[in-house]
Amino acid sequence: MRKSDLPVDRLAAAAVAALICVAPACVWAQTDPSRGFYIGGGIGQSDATDGCEVSGTVLSACDSEGTSWKAYAGYQINKWLGAELSYLDFADVDTSGTASGVPFSATTETWGIGAHAVGQIPIPLDVAVLNKISILGKIGTVHWDQERSSSLAALSGDETGWAFAWGFGLQYTFSERLGLRAEWEQFNDVGDASTGESDIQMWNVGLNFKF
Repeated sequence: MRKSDLPVDRLAAAAVAALICVAPACVWAQTDPSRGFYIGGGIGQSDATDGCEVSGTVLSACDSEGTSWKAYAGYQINKWLGAELSYLDFADVDTSGTASGVPFSATTETWGIGAHAVGQIPIPLDVAVLNKISILGKIGTVHWDQERSSSLAALSGDETGWAFAWGFGLQYTFSERLGLRAEWEQFNDVGDASTGESDIQMWNVGLNFKF
């Protein structure tokens, strides 16, 4: 499935599942201001670290880095822990070269739906501006969809699967509702033999809003 075919049904199902999981917590947590739903988004870069390794080919050019973005929604269970779902759009990997002497070009597109537990530790700095910074750590999984389109049919493929995901970052809280987040994330062993297996690293900066 191409990234341009928006996975509306999957996103809807994931959102409903998240609501079912966290709705009971809302009933007994309404008096705690640290709890609540939030949404956000970020933009940055991603790099498929092994994206330039295409089995059985001799590459003349490869670009595994590019612009990536994410949108996410979550629930802050308490001041230290949250649960988060995200849609991830990774940078395309463009390759060209020869396979058994035949020239080819190929583009690999990857997107995914992630689910993470997100830990948050405020930095105890006794400075009015700096005491709004928190360290983030996250661990979870991503359901990925990857398609490689090539001028040679033998190098084309479309696969889906699950991968381990983790990361860390910083968040600056401007107010009770608005925050700025910078993150580094890694998604292990995305893809397979037909599309090219690789770890993907992603850096992004974005905003989030708490309800």
